[in-house]
Amino acid sequence: MFSTEWEESEEEYVSTYLEFISREPEYATKIREEFKEALQDPEWSWVKKAYEHNFIGSDDSEENVLISVKELILNPIIALEN
Repeated sequence: MFSTEWEESEEEYVSTYLEFISREPEYATKIREEFKEALQDPEWSWVKKAYEHNFIGSDDSEENVLISVKELILNPIIALEN
């Protein structure tokens, strides 16, 4: 959903994502669970996954990609839940 192939601004990506997760709350739940699993997996590489999926937050730093994932993917889920 956050692929560089779409060539949208971060705001456009987040807006589209918010619309989707507001209509599909089970998807948001799944994403939250996958995020927790990734954090617990010592073999998980945010950089590798970001490049595999052409993620707009791709970077060579695990920390920077994680920050992008939190800002673009997790924070909108949390905002909808509140």
